[in-house]
Amino acid sequence: MLLLLGVTSFSFSSLPAPKVNCISVLPNGNIQITWDKVNDPTGIFNSYKVNIVSGSTSTQLQTISNINQLSYVHNAINGNLASFSYIVGTTCSASVTNFSDTISSIKLTVNNPNNGLAILNWNKIFAPTNKPTASNWYKIYQEYPAGVWTLIDSTIYGTERYVDTITICNDSVNYRVTNVNTNCISISSVDGSNFKDVLPPNPPTIKSVSIDTSTNQATIYWNKGYPLDTEAYIILQFIGASWQPIDTVYGINNTTYTNLLSQGGASSECYGIAAFDSCWYGIPLSPNTSAMGMSHCSILLQKTYDACNKTVDLNWNAYTIWNSGINKYEIFEEVNGALPISIGITNSTSFQIDNVSPNSNYCYTIRAISGDFNDTSLSNKNCVITIYPFISDTNYIQTATVINDDRIDLRIFTPPYNTISGYNIERSENGSSFVKIGFAPNTSSPILYSDNSVNTTLNSFSYRAIAIDSCNNITSKVSNIAETIFLHVNATGYNNTLNWNTYSIWEGGVINYDIYRKLGNNPGVLIATVASIELQYSDNISNFYSLSDDGKFCYYIEANENLNIYGINERSNSNIKCVTPEHLIFAPNAFTPNNDGLNDTFKPTIGFANYNTYTLQIFNRFGHEVFKTNDINEGWDGKNKEVLQQNNMFIYQILIDNAEGKPIIKSGTVVIIK
Repeated sequence: MLLLLGVTSFSFSSLPAPKVNCISVLPNGNIQITWDKVNDPTGIFNSYKVNIVSGSTSTQLQTISNINQLSYVHNAINGNLASFSYIVGTTCSASVTNFSDTISSIKLTVNNPNNGLAILNWNKIFAPTNKPTASNWYKIYQEYPAGVWTLIDSTIYGTERYVDTITICNDSVNYRVTNVNTNCISISSVDGSNFKDVLPPNPPTIKSVSIDTSTNQATIYWNKGYPLDTEAYIILQFIGASWQPIDTVYGINNTTYTNLLSQGGASSECYGIAAFDSCWYGIPLSPNTSAMGMSHCSILLQKTYDACNKTVDLNWNAYTIWNSGINKYEIFEEVNGALPISIGITNSTSFQIDNVSPNSNYCYTIRAISGDFNDTSLSNKNCVITIYPFISDTNYIQTATVINDDRIDLRIFTPPYNTISGYNIERSENGSSFVKIGFAPNTSSPILYSDNSVNTTLNSFSYRAIAIDSCNNITSKVSNIAETIFLHVNATGYNNTLNWNTYSIWEGGVINYDIYRKLGNNPGVLIATVASIELQYSDNISNFYSLSDDGKFCYYIEANENLNIYGINERSNSNIKCVTPEHLIFAPNAFTPNNDGLNDTFKPTIGFANYNTYTLQIFNRFGHEVFKTNDINEGWDGKNKEVLQQNNMFIYQILIDNAEGKPIIKSGTVVIIK
């Protein structure tokens, strides 16, 4: 802490200390101090004395005998490197000196974490109690381009920190801080770095996803991007179990897209949009890309035709993402190719049509209307021919595949002439005792069913489908039994051992199993293919000791079918199973920072852990921090503020999270040997 030297009271034989107002770091590094003229009604002034303060001591720099000289420039001090502190005293004819409070030059430090932000930190000007009298605010200035200073913001005195968001693609940017006092301005040192704009545009807002009733292709509509340097939009679709980019639309004003590969008549398709701007960075170069905005899913209209009751029941998924909600759903009907007409409105997601005529072709479409009437969304067109059903002998579960921890999807094959209303889906956990869990309507080919009431991390599941005719009669037509794959993984040392059950039953049989490994948030990578009789695999992960993203290894199995009599060769995925090997931390106990290329830095080696929270700190024997980094690739070179430390013992502390997010702390000692 800086000490207050001298006294501030005065009598007839002394004068008060001058009030020091401002201190500025000049462009050449010199430091200028400015103070108020002392009041000398009795004419006893002798001189001003300018002292530099270091710790608890002060050293006189200058004696100024002119009472009207109210500033002093400390030359050759290089105020850009550090903050320097001063006191100014008043000496009277009685040789009594009273010193001011301490004033310190502003040393601005600009940190560039390479994340699109500039982090500014600086010290206070006054100690112990004085504050600016004209303004309690700092003003933050930015220099860009070179030579052009622009006021960008302000912060109150006492908050000596500021974070600036970079909007410049890639260039040098400098900063300085000022503080206004009564008659002068304090100016900080200048600091900066080469910054890159790595912050993306705002995530785009989708207005609606609508299905073209003539093609069943989805069209996405969204609002114009912000900020105005938005260059293009990335269209993403939820496919399988993940969001996948499917196309890019260039131009900030181009805000519609039609997916020519869409199958909006087979399933509800979910889309999201991200945006990127004109700034590119990295190796290889890539643009600043936003997160995906809120996703929208198309309306999938499904129907059930009841020939016995002459009704068509329509059902669809709710369009729930609009902020204003749903005002209504409007139902349109086409009969035998005539123009569509509106036949009703509803606020629910179902609608029944009564007294349909036999031997006719009915087609239906749903239009959702938002609560503020600004947006609409069309469903797929769903058609039904009103004839009495024919029940085929072909009722085949072509696959049962795990989608995620609580979802298994079934695909059921039946000929197009099979006019069943759908299948009762039954599930078993032991392969013999089946319980009905739902109904799969015959509205697509293949017929689809998602079981969302399972926990695929516990065991495999068996399914069978029982055909239901259009009069809702349970028939004797029962499908094959399909059993999913359940994967176990055990971690022992550097080996992860996988075990699984065979997939059954495919008409074509299993041809082989593909084994996939997932690290962190990366998609699975195929690591092996084994024959259908192999139900075990050992994965050696020693090569990933220091490369895994978070220490977690995840796996899943994909079974592949031989081509069967229906011309289908299916796939089925197992559950995803993750294991976490024990984390390992190695830190040397000594190093030799002598620039001989051997053991010049102290750098721990860490494996199987989450690096995102990594911190390494070095303390000297007095407990003072001499080094700190959050970069796992940066080691300590034995220096503190560019000064190589003497041979001694230092204390290190490592903080990192394991794959489950639990903190790991390791500390010890390291010796510098020169």
